[in-house]
Order: sequence, then C-alpha cells, then structure tokens
Amino acid sequence: MGFAAVIVAGQMVPAALLVFGALKALLGKPEAAKMKA
Repeated sequence: MGFAAVIVAGQMVPAALLVFGALKALLGKPEAAKMKA
C-alpha cells in the first residue's frame, strides 16, 4: 500500500504542475500577447 501511495503521489505532482500551467496560460493570454508584441 505504501509503495502504491508513493507512485500515486509521484504522479500527482507533475499533473498538478500541468494543470496550474494550463490555468496560467489561459488566464494570462492577454498579458502574454502584450509581452510578445
């Protein structure tokens, strides 16, 4: 059980980073467009 918990926790960290990155990209599109221009 402990080993399975470690695997699940290890998968949750990168998944959370991807979700936060996607949210930042969606919410920050106007700012990103201004930075590129």
